Amino acid sequence: MLKQFISKTLLIHQNEQRETFYFLSLFILIGLAMGFGKGITETLFLTRFGIEYLPTMFMLTALGLLITGLVYGSIVDIVTPHRLMKILVVSTAAVIVGSWVLIQSMTLSLIYPALYLLQETTYDLFAVHLMFYVSQNLHLSQSKRLSPIILSGISIGGMMSGVGLGIGTLVLSLDNMLWLWVTALLSGALLVRYYHQKHGPSPFFHATKKGHYVADSLKNIKQGVSFTKRSPLLLSLCLTLFFTVIAYYTLKYLINLTFVTKVPSENTLAKVIGSVIAFNSIAGLFIQIFVTNRFFEKFGIRIVNLIFPLSMIASNAFFLLGLHIPTAFFGSFVRDTLMGAFRNPSYNLFFEALPPAMQGRSRSMTLMFVLPISLLCVGLLLHFMQQSETHLPITMIGVIATIFLFWFSVRTNKVYYDTLITTMSEATYLGKSDVSRLAKPTSAALNELKEGLQSDERHIVLYYARRLMKFAPDEASPAILHALNRQPNRIKIELAELLVVDRPEELNDALWQCFDNSTDHEEICAILHLLMDVEDPMVWKKAASWITQHETACAEGIRLRILIHENPADSAVQKSLELLLSASDPESTKVVLNTLLRHREVTPPASTIKQLMSPLEENVLSTLVLIRNIPDISSDSAILSMLEKRMETATFKVKLAIVEFLASFKTADANHLLYSIFEAHHQQNVRQLALCELHKNDQVPEDLFENLINDRVPFSAQQIILDSSEPFFSKDEIKSLVENRVNKASKLHTLQQQIESHADESLQYRLLSTLLEEQFRQSLDTCLAGLSLIENQKK
Repeated sequence: MLKQFISKTLLIHQNEQRETFYFLSLFILIGLAMGFGKGITETLFLTRFGIEYLPTMFMLTALGLLITGLVYGSIVDIVTPHRLMKILVVSTAAVIVGSWVLIQSMTLSLIYPALYLLQETTYDLFAVHLMFYVSQNLHLSQSKRLSPIILSGISIGGMMSGVGLGIGTLVLSLDNMLWLWVTALLSGALLVRYYHQKHGPSPFFHATKKGHYVADSLKNIKQGVSFTKRSPLLLSLCLTLFFTVIAYYTLKYLINLTFVTKVPSENTLAKVIGSVIAFNSIAGLFIQIFVTNRFFEKFGIRIVNLIFPLSMIASNAFFLLGLHIPTAFFGSFVRDTLMGAFRNPSYNLFFEALPPAMQGRSRSMTLMFVLPISLLCVGLLLHFMQQSETHLPITMIGVIATIFLFWFSVRTNKVYYDTLITTMSEATYLGKSDVSRLAKPTSAALNELKEGLQSDERHIVLYYARRLMKFAPDEASPAILHALNRQPNRIKIELAELLVVDRPEELNDALWQCFDNSTDHEEICAILHLLMDVEDPMVWKKAASWITQHETACAEGIRLRILIHENPADSAVQKSLELLLSASDPESTKVVLNTLLRHREVTPPASTIKQLMSPLEENVLSTLVLIRNIPDISSDSAILSMLEKRMETATFKVKLAIVEFLASFKTADANHLLYSIFEAHHQQNVRQLALCELHKNDQVPEDLFENLINDRVPFSAQQIILDSSEPFFSKDEIKSLVENRVNKASKLHTLQQQIESHADESLQYRLLSTLLEEQFRQSLDTCLAGLSLIENQKK
């Protein structure tokens, strides 16, 4: 009960709880690490080198970000996001451990700025990659709801690190507290490893093809720069980030200048910084959990995007009044809390309007060029401005930068929807010659289809492959096999699925080559399944050897297929099916359903019916196909009530499948449910399909016309009936319906004129006038639909 209340309050759907908890836990650990790193390195650096060296560190940070950005941008679309996450975390921890060893063994003061530089570089690197990682595991609608909750993990971790810094200074020296930073990082790496071992790789990530590393790296960087030039949204985001960095680091300098001049000792400074981190994290946690997602729901991304720029203008302007502790606290609140609560979620959501294949490279553009250039600029400006006797020239830099930040944020809002529409249009692009309508494609269209297979975009490759299979099956197999060689394993597997029916000889060799090159657990399972589908003689021995080393849901699917291959009627098959279906894990259920779809000779267990209520759309669709094979399924009254309940929360695709499933029953109860679906408030296509299926089965209610002419059928249902390609009524019945609506429209018009003669500004009049106008319009629409139907019947 408490779990349901929390999920409802935080807008988390039932099937999203596991992955939300995982990402929240990971962000807590990374936030904890970032908080420890920030507090420890800033204190060590400021107390040993002083505020005057801070602009120099900003410029060195720019160089560090340029180098790490170039490396990151070259591999972000090649290495899987979870693997890259582990690489970043573990390598950072290794450098920290090495630094601690150097601190203990020798008195080298340059270690402290090196640690500060490491913290600044990895902070921005983690910020970029974490959101890319999330975007490759959640679709856009999930991101809008769950990103604020997930990002709150950074605040929780920051709060914990702030408390940890305060307590740690009592028992540990600052250099030994570096181990707290290392522990948090390695815990995050272990969590990522555990999750993806169990659940497989990121579902929305599709790596670019593997080839020569240097050539691919340069190509990725070149594509990212080229795309930045031609994308108004990405260019606007880059300029927004440029002024954000200048305003942010100017504010950071002013805050640190205030603390250094007002706080006397190292331990006291560490406690103050820890207190600031803890307070801002608590405030950020509250805002992100209870405010941010609701702001997104109520005001939209474009309004939320302006909150941070306006707050930055205020915080920088307050420093014009002097360097005061309350001003520094407010500035740190805006910098840390409001940035995490409003700016980061909206900024990252803007990236999801870009084409999927360019999102990783687009994010890396900010890390490779925008961050280093802006840091270099702010470092140089602060270096020269700090020669002034007062802080006012530095403050004016911040004020001017925040004004530009606000202006470019407004510009980003303007180009966001145009970019989103363009991306969606490109995602559904069908080619220049509209090959989807060709019965026999011309040679030019055929060449276009084959050229489409060379695309780097997964959805385009698969689209053209399916078109080839449909319109030119003789040409399809060799063309698709040729395209397999240049595609990453994920796309290879999907293309191979299209060729399983034809079973070309070269397919087995291509699949075995893919098997040998793959290190991904889920990919290997998919390849073994395909080799079993094409009945490769070597696969059974290879699969039996492979599953002995793995204990996952995917491996259970392979084991199940081996059992079925040996003896489909063996009782061990049914026992294994029941065991997997009884598991609460939807992935185990998915394995069972996919196996049964491949082996229709195996009778599905009776408990398969329960999967109609599964949260996974794919499981429900598979179940609707499979349970048709269960004996006497049409006489089971419980299944109808289950389907009726499922229709309330089903997706569009599932609703259509349920309607087709009910139509196959051809029973009175099933027909009654179909008619209730037609009358209910489902999507128009769903209701239209329900009525058409009733018409095919000759089960249209006898009183339908009577209800229609007496206005006892909802207006939207009337339109569905009259717009249907199958005529439900005779020409005379339609004529009488048209006459009825003409008379009704005439009466409504007369009534409208009478009311208008007594018009006033009262609410009752406006409501009555609106109601009559709507009914008049509906009557005319029904007349026009009826006349159109009569005209079509003449033809």
